[in-house]
Amino acid sequence: MIRQLRYAAVAFLLASCSTLVDGQIQDVTIETQGAKNTLCYMQNRDFSFRFYPPQTLKVTKSPDPYTIRCLAPGNREKTVVVEPKTPDSTFFNISNAGTGVAVDHLSAAMYELPDKIVISFEGMQPQSYPQPPYNEFFDDHPELKGVEEFRPGQPALMRDGGTTVPGLTKREDLDAGSGTGLLGADAPAAEKSAAPVTEVVAPPVPSNSKSMSADSLTKSMNPHIFGGFSTPAAIGAPVDMTAPSQQ
Repeated sequence: MIRQLRYAAVAFLLASCSTLVDGQIQDVTIETQGAKNTLCYMQNRDFSFRFYPPQTLKVTKSPDPYTIRCLAPGNREKTVVVEPKTPDSTFFNISNAGTGVAVDHLSAAMYELPDKIVISFEGMQPQSYPQPPYNEFFDDHPELKGVEEFRPGQPALMRDGGTTVPGLTKREDLDAGSGTGLLGADAPAAEKSAAPVTEVVAPPVPSNSKSMSADSLTKSMNPHIFGGFSTPAAIGAPVDMTAPSQQ
């Protein structure tokens, strides 16, 4: 009986606190106006959440304020700070002589956030992205800007900045044998001038040869089409197209 009275006393003291009425977690919705495909980070020193507006997430309550940083296309960024507020359920602790306030503080249930947070990008124009840090070096040394440009006849590396690039040789100078081409001035004459091309002709097959030419071999392999000629001597014989084929 004494134990039950103790439980009843504890329940009475905690019956009106925010920990039991509101809880430690609440639903928070983040929306953005004037921008689509945005990304928002909501965080403080203890918790961090990522939103893809419009989206609703369960956020843990905290006595510390939340910082919301939203990123929008066009290199646009906006940051707001949301301070927690005390809900009405915290004042119900008067009925238990304020004992539930300590519980609400330890559980962070007495720190409530807005149910809906709207971040406005209206009127914010897109802006260009900043230059990389190394660009400041080239601003101080403008004579080196052309070194990184990959163009014909230009050095590609900074250490090649003082290198003399040879000029290009015209095609007619190479044909004239000036010796300034890729082979150099000491190139052999045979490599400078193109050798005449000689046409190679296959010798005719002798009449007394036992080997078969390509034409006779083709006709012997297709007797129904070429008349069944199988020897070189019968190559020039006429073909009788009216004779019935032998099956």
